[in-house]
Amino acid sequence: MVAAALGASLTTAVGTYGVTRLTSRQADKRALRDAKRERLRRAYVELLGAGRTFGALARLGFFLTLDQLQAQSQEQVATAVERVEDSLVAVMLETDAKLVLSAYEEVRRAFDAILLAMRRDERGGPDPEQRAQDVQAEHGKLTKALEELQQRAREQLASLERPM
Repeated sequence: MVAAALGASLTTAVGTYGVTRLTSRQADKRALRDAKRERLRRAYVELLGAGRTFGALARLGFFLTLDQLQAQSQEQVATAVERVEDSLVAVMLETDAKLVLSAYEEVRRAFDAILLAMRRDERGGPDPEQRAQDVQAEHGKLTKALEELQQRAREQLASLERPM
């Protein structure tokens, strides 16, 4: 009888230890996932903030010459790029964030394309209407790239918010 009670007690203890250990592993996994989500959230705030800066500067291009725009925006662009560099490294370390990185790179390419289109427009040429359409088309590409960046960041964070 003592042996049976001891056996039952031992079985209960082992079972409780197993459940506690499983719960502890789940808690550890949750803590790691939550920490990753917060790291990415901070990094994405910087990426999206820089993207918004590029978008705002591009809209200024409708009202300023390219030289005026570059003179006014040089410090803002430098600050945005500096803030983003640290965030890019943090995002690069996350193996599943490639879509967000490529979306950010597309924002940068679209912004640079707007500047080039503005330069071509200012140089003049035979068809001013076509040059204006080119600048407008590049603005559309930037808007689309900004939306893509926001969507990819949201998707990435949502994947980390699912219950375990």
